[in-house]
Amino acid sequence: GGLTEIPVGETVPSPDVYFYRNKMEFSFSDKVWNTHEKKIQPNAMGLGLHLPGRYNTVIDIEECFLQSDISNRVVRFVRESAVKSGLPAYNIQRHKGFWRFLIIREGKLTGERLLNLITNRCGENEDSVINELAEKMRNEIPEVTAFFHAEHPGKSQAAIWENIRKVYGKDFIQERIGQYKFRVDCGTFFQTNSRQVEKLYETVKEAGKFTGKETVYDLFSGVGTIPVYLSPAVCGGTIIGMELDPRAVEAAHANAELNNVTNCHFVQGKVRSLIKYPPALFKKFGKPDVIIADPPRSGIDQKTVDRIIKLNAERIVYVSCNPAALARDLKVFSSDYHIEKVVPVDMFPHTAHIESVTALIKKSEQSSV
Repeated sequence: GGLTEIPVGETVPSPDVYFYRNKMEFSFSDKVWNTHEKKIQPNAMGLGLHLPGRYNTVIDIEECFLQSDISNRVVRFVRESAVKSGLPAYNIQRHKGFWRFLIIREGKLTGERLLNLITNRCGENEDSVINELAEKMRNEIPEVTAFFHAEHPGKSQAAIWENIRKVYGKDFIQERIGQYKFRVDCGTFFQTNSRQVEKLYETVKEAGKFTGKETVYDLFSGVGTIPVYLSPAVCGGTIIGMELDPRAVEAAHANAELNNVTNCHFVQGKVRSLIKYPPALFKKFGKPDVIIADPPRSGIDQKTVDRIIKLNAERIVYVSCNPAALARDLKVFSSDYHIEKVVPVDMFPHTAHIESVTALIKKSEQSSV
């Protein structure tokens, strides 16, 4: 971004560096990488992670050090069941085959687990295979508290789905951040390092320097984890969450109610559109003292950054998982805001990825200090 002399704090380390992920996605394939012979084994039944650069080939996973022992048992159980079924794994070139993806979500701090098994289009025979697999899992791995089956008939090699149905268990699981519990369903975005996310949100709270009476806008608020977590810090104020996804907004309301939080409110819509007319926004919600932005990996587009600046908040807290997008956006913010501090937070041990929390303060206030 061309910025220099930015104060960078010490990296906040993760309390766990192995078995820390609360979500893992695995792919089925009929092409499996033979790690001993260093070649592809065709016409196989593989369930694992993709070989780098080869989205049609997987490395069979027996034990993954990013997920729990129970999740590893689930992977092995599902693979064995798929082999016994006689139904083939999906082939991306031919667009044929049945088994496609396995998603496992865990409540690391609640002990609850959700499984979403994604296949190609089902007929009656295939449905019975899924039901039999689920019944055996319910008996042999009772730690799985919710089992879903979904279909993905499209060609995209991404774990998306349609026609989802619950086979057994709850509609969602719960995960805890600090003293708060949150609903997590098949499609919920949730930070993948459960124990570290509390440290991330504590870093956000420190950057906000709340007095307790602020009006806070939380942009890209998802299922409301940041507003709910920060609610005691502004117990005499209010937090307005803004989020595009209507299902996430619905979940945010449910999470606030679940935790008896009354000073958080959520609005559905595109952030850029919601903040377009500040006078109308202020009349409805009040002028923000602090703005929190936790955008997708792509960052914030310039028009939205310009509109955030026009909201004229005293402080902005920017949470980013993409240093390049962060640098780009901070360059724009720096016309009106002083970059007080950037604190890296290690959410993804053993990877090159890093989360960061940046505190920005209005230059007019800074110059008067």
